[in-house]
Amino acid sequence: MTTIKTLINSKAKTKNDSTTISMNRHDMKVNRIATQLKTRNTAAPLSLKKKAVSHQVPKAGQKKEATEKLDISDLNEILEINTNHQYCDMLPL
Repeated sequence: MTTIKTLINSKAKTKNDSTTISMNRHDMKVNRIATQLKTRNTAAPLSLKKKAVSHQVPKAGQKKEATEKLDISDLNEILEINTNHQYCDMLPL
């Protein structure tokens, strides 16, 4: 099991060029997802394709497999660890 301390040591970004690169990469991922949503030609239901475990229980009769998938699997990074204010801004790992 991966601990938070291990994640902090392996993936933490400080306020420097690596954080800027990380945020630029994140912005590109968000723009890709936004473009995919804007170019949809239907108002049909949409479900998320992600790496993290889904914690939602499907509603009775809901056909999740039959819906169009929006791929968010690459949203999987720690964006910022702020030790001064003691918070971590992260995406599902």
